[in-house]
Amino acid sequence: MSANISAEVPKAPTWEDLNVTSLTGMRLNVMILTAGLGTRLRPYTLSMAKPAISFLGVPLALHALRPALHLPVRRLVANLHYRPEDVRQTLARTGQQVVYSEEKEILGVGGGVANAKAWLEDEENILVINGDEVFLPEDPEILAPAFARHVEDQDLATLVTMHHPEVGRKFGGVWVDSSNTVRQFSKTPVAGLGGQHFPGYTFLHRRIFNYFSQPPRQENLLYETLAAAIGKGEKVSTYPVQAHWFETGNTEDFLKSSEELLHLLEDYTRGALSTTWLKELAQFLLLHRPWTFVLERDRPPLLSRLQKLETRLGDQFA
Repeated sequence: MSANISAEVPKAPTWEDLNVTSLTGMRLNVMILTAGLGTRLRPYTLSMAKPAISFLGVPLALHALRPALHLPVRRLVANLHYRPEDVRQTLARTGQQVVYSEEKEILGVGGGVANAKAWLEDEENILVINGDEVFLPEDPEILAPAFARHVEDQDLATLVTMHHPEVGRKFGGVWVDSSNTVRQFSKTPVAGLGGQHFPGYTFLHRRIFNYFSQPPRQENLLYETLAAAIGKGEKVSTYPVQAHWFETGNTEDFLKSSEELLHLLEDYTRGALSTTWLKELAQFLLLHRPWTFVLERDRPPLLSRLQKLETRLGDQFA
């Protein structure tokens, strides 16, 4: 039994194509973070920027941007430092016009946003995206209501979060009270607070620029900028969602995540599993054929399964 998917490959949407009726009159700028060195993924990142490295055949940066297609975006900004041409070539595949903010030295998330102020501050709100995330919400359009809530509440920041059993152990967490107001960022549990996992999507009000160091320096958005702003009375909230997140920070986790998601997609193509988020992922992967492979080339069995999946998905849409 084949999976229940459309028999026609959809055209890659642009932000102008989308009719986001619940957000009429509201726009935002998006910044994707693509300047990092990717040191934990060496030796592969010695010859390719991490956001350009493919996960399931498609560059990580394109995976990271996918949830934002359901938002009314005015401008896409990307920061550049390490292997900038890799990033430019990757983002050219989106079909969107991209403004590039160059960094002579790594500035971190906070410093990177501060450095791109000229291209971000003309809209009241900004979405900052980590450029190497594989974040698959069960509702593929979930960032739209998250943005609407951020606009309504006028908080300094709204962090999209999710449950993860390793929060406070393997991963640092966002620690919140019962109303999802952020009280602390910490790598270990905080008494009396609930821990939520942060997969790399942050809505910011433009008054965030009042809290960055000037001139821009290397600055951690969560542990420095937002923590200091909370101390001065600003409100930072979370927007918890049901989602699947796949770790790609190091070679072992990257390949483990590839195996896990590949297994789900194989079940999907056989008709053994059918969910909205897997359907959208399959269509997204098809839009970006032919697939390319980097880490998987050192794992022939994994590479073979991925190549078979690409063929099978293509046949289903033939």
